[in-house]
Amino acid sequence: MNPIGSGDTGQEFAAEAAAEADVATPAQTMPPGGLTKPDRARGDGGAPGSDLLFWGMVAAALGSGVVIARLRLHHVVSFRRSNGAGAGPAGGAGGARAAWETDGGVSDPVGLGVLLIVGAVLVWSAQPVGANSAHALLGLNVSGRGGAVVGAGLRDQALMQLGGYVGALLSAAVLFACVPMLRGEAGLRLGKRGADIVLGIAGMALTFPIAWLLGVVMIGVATLISMRLGGTMPDPVSHSTLEELLQSPRDAWWWVTVGSVVVLTPAVEELIYRGLLQSGIVRLTGSPKAGLLIAGFLFMLVHIGAAEWHALPTLLLLGFTFGLAFERTGRLAVPITMHAVFNAANVALLMV
Repeated sequence: MNPIGSGDTGQEFAAEAAAEADVATPAQTMPPGGLTKPDRARGDGGAPGSDLLFWGMVAAALGSGVVIARLRLHHVVSFRRSNGAGAGPAGGAGGARAAWETDGGVSDPVGLGVLLIVGAVLVWSAQPVGANSAHALLGLNVSGRGGAVVGAGLRDQALMQLGGYVGALLSAAVLFACVPMLRGEAGLRLGKRGADIVLGIAGMALTFPIAWLLGVVMIGVATLISMRLGGTMPDPVSHSTLEELLQSPRDAWWWVTVGSVVVLTPAVEELIYRGLLQSGIVRLTGSPKAGLLIAGFLFMLVHIGAAEWHALPTLLLLGFTFGLAFERTGRLAVPITMHAVFNAANVALLMV
């Protein structure tokens, strides 16, 4: 399925030049936030329906911007957390955190901030420890490239990734068992009647068209730069894990990898970057904006090597969006759901 055609969308020049080099262009790919799949379904150069879907996505992105602006005016999208009952903004920035201080007897926010950041580093460090342990114990045949697991069959890659996630989750369990007050700081609480899942899906429904449009723009920029400088054209599959899935048969290990990408990756990454790191920076600085910006930038930076450079702005946008959702609700399940929906959408594009 290719929703972007090569009709009157202002991409004829790039398409013709790239066709000579036998590569994909923005008119031949659909990047949902920079993570794309090549067009293998049709070679007819585009169809009116694909152009319609392209402009429909552009309209959806503009509509999302308008909705977000309206929500911002009504303080639904802001840095002010909801109170514990979810009844609305809690009197100002840090209102929910102040309540946690009262409930947990926290008297040293700076010390708590340092503890949260140290916890984030420990959980993050446990991933390579777990992955290397799986590598050694199971005799896996994998090699690393920029932090990504590549160079072997999907079975070995899946087992090594699972080892990393098990290591991270075990270290988090030990951390929360030793310092119970960090559970609340990390947002390990649930909303009523599945509210977090609903909020996460709604948040990604607003974010996805904007991320998609940014991905289209960035892969277009990357293509033009490569054409002008004579370099390698951008890879339309912008993440190493998606590339492995695209090139592998859909056996049991393919589905294990998909489950890891859709469930475990969002849970571990959001725990590290939002639950622990962002919360720690907010405690340390007293500024929700500082926490969101720093955690968002680090979220983007750790994907260097695993993701193509033209996908990094979209990852930055997603990091900010996940951070805002967490800061607004105080519940980690919301950004985890958003992250899971985004990853699931990317995997779904590989299957059509």
